[in-house]
Amino acid sequence: MNTKGVNQALARRKKRINQNGDREERR
Repeated sequence: MNTKGVNQALARRKKRINQNGDREERR
């Protein structure tokens, strides 16, 4: 598994969930 890719994707999703609320944070 690519941890670097996952870490970057999580960081981008965390910035989005902050405005969208925590809905994809559990994903």
